[in-house]
Amino acid sequence: MADKNKVYTYKMHDLVWAKMPSYCYWPGRIVEPNTPQIAKLKKSPSQLCIFFFGSNNYTWLEEKNLKPYSEFREEFMAKGKPKDQFMAAMNDIDSFIENPDNFSALFEPKTPIQKKKNTPKPKQKQDIEADFDSLKSDSSVPSSPSLKPSQSALSNTVSSPVITARASAIDKSSKSEKVPQKKRKSTRESELFDEDMDLEEPVMSQPQSKKSRKSSNLGTSPRNTETAYEPRRRSDIAEATKTLKSPRRAETSSNVYGLIGVGIMGSSILQNLLASSNEVIIYNRNPARCETFANQNCTVVESPREVFEQANITLICVSDCDAVKEVVCQGETGILAADTNSLDKGVIMLSSIDCETSRDIQTALSMKSIRYLEAQLQGPKDETKDKLIVITAGDNSLYLDSKSCLESFAKDTYYLGDDVESAIKMNLVLHSIAGVQLAALTEALALADSLGLQLRDILEIIELSNINSDFIVEKGKYIVDEKFRDPSTKIETTSKDLKMVIELGDSLDQPLPLVAASKELFKVAKRMGFEESDSSAVYFASNFNKYIYEFANYSAAENGTM
Repeated sequence: MADKNKVYTYKMHDLVWAKMPSYCYWPGRIVEPNTPQIAKLKKSPSQLCIFFFGSNNYTWLEEKNLKPYSEFREEFMAKGKPKDQFMAAMNDIDSFIENPDNFSALFEPKTPIQKKKNTPKPKQKQDIEADFDSLKSDSSVPSSPSLKPSQSALSNTVSSPVITARASAIDKSSKSEKVPQKKRKSTRESELFDEDMDLEEPVMSQPQSKKSRKSSNLGTSPRNTETAYEPRRRSDIAEATKTLKSPRRAETSSNVYGLIGVGIMGSSILQNLLASSNEVIIYNRNPARCETFANQNCTVVESPREVFEQANITLICVSDCDAVKEVVCQGETGILAADTNSLDKGVIMLSSIDCETSRDIQTALSMKSIRYLEAQLQGPKDETKDKLIVITAGDNSLYLDSKSCLESFAKDTYYLGDDVESAIKMNLVLHSIAGVQLAALTEALALADSLGLQLRDILEIIELSNINSDFIVEKGKYIVDEKFRDPSTKIETTSKDLKMVIELGDSLDQPLPLVAASKELFKVAKRMGFEESDSSAVYFASNFNKYIYEFANYSAAENGTM
């Protein structure tokens, strides 16, 4: 067996085993990036561009994630999975070893990669301008030089090295135009607020460093967060809320949308998209769910790959992390297997998943230059149009392109920036609040029932008090009216969300005792057989006598004796 602790050195065109997060070692080759888009994904000078056999995808990895191919062949061959995809990759690399010329077309540059010219410093700005113009021409988002870009749009594109350089050039040129100092406050805090909120000043006059970009990550400690960034974020969210209020009927878009997953939430989203006269391509693992919509303005296909190939923007709305990975990566039917130009295509993640899965999916999609946007849903699943909000993070151009789509099924939309995982973290924080609230409500109602109080009276008093909220009243009515078998959010779903909240807290050493206690109640409700019922059925975990009564009624209904 090869020595795993040995330090190896690599050179261009070496065959290697490459390891990505959550995936096994995969056969690959160190290559030059063959498109400008792949070249721009490089995050550090020490990264190497890796071509993956079988999937024909590219990514950038550190040397510590690589192993020599020949030395580790026998060991990693025995561990490869999924077997069908892995064996296809092994067949490809064996064919390459026998006849490399058969694969030469894969490694030839598809578009010339412009390299910086060795010009004097005064001409550097022209080179940056040319690169920026070429980037704009490749983008799917139209831009007009006569219009001043919005601050929120520019502040969310700082991750691109070309745009950052462009912002630096703007900064140098704008310093010659002196901004009136009377708009400045005397204190430093006031200066920070005024600098960010004053729209007459040059946008992005101080490009953010890597450290400041990391501070936008919601999991970062406040001590590491730069105070200058917070006012900008509040401005972005407020602006997004104001401009993206959804009308009762959204405008029809020229985009063709794809929807993968037609469950409780997926079917509601689909109905709203169709009501706005959008063309939709749909897929569901259970084809019977698609039959209801087959005669409407949508096309039913047989795989996620077909959805992605036929649609401009693909929405994923499936049950959990495993289902998401299957949709994206599963063999010849997954999105990554699509053989099509993906530069103008995008994937919107509506599924409730964890941060690691979202990052892995974004990395996998970026290897094929597919845009990615997290769009986490907050609100009841059966009344999406009136109460649903969407929390988004990721590719800014995809966010703008999908605006009419989001407006068709959401009341409000928030864009948190281009940091993937931000929307996931925000969504999990809100789920923790909802889970603890629901557990507290059900325990209180169980106590009221034991005291002989009328639960309907309790709800009426709650509506008149300062603890009133739509969520508490809605779930309280589910309990009083015994609507457990008509779920808006299943206990299984809520339990899964609370589990992800606890795992996120554990990764940060953040104690979450109330969330953990609430999770135990949902665990008891699942053991009672309510995993497919509405989340309000957690009431039975707090009121066992009521559970016995409900179970007797359910058994009688099943036997036809009621």
